[in-house]
Amino acid sequence: MRNLEVMVDGEWRADLQFGEAFETDLAPGEHEVLITNKLKKQKADFIIREGETAIFTGTNVLSKGPSALLGGLGMIVYHPVLKRIS
Repeated sequence: MRNLEVMVDGEWRADLQFGEAFETDLAPGEHEVLITNKLKKQKADFIIREGETAIFTGTNVLSKGPSALLGGLGMIVYHPVLKRIS
């Protein structure tokens, strides 16, 4: 599987392998988290309030549809999925 790169507010923060986690402190306010597997990306805008913790999960999911046709050429295409869980 491809690794996921994590950017927060436009700054590179982590390069995660399967099963790894990443944690960072952010000031209250508006923020953006972006994950990419270098082929595709997904981002989320969110607001953190004083004393709040925001938790996201990110994973690579096997692509379906036209992208999956590349599998016939020996390429497996994944796309990142980002989800806020808290």
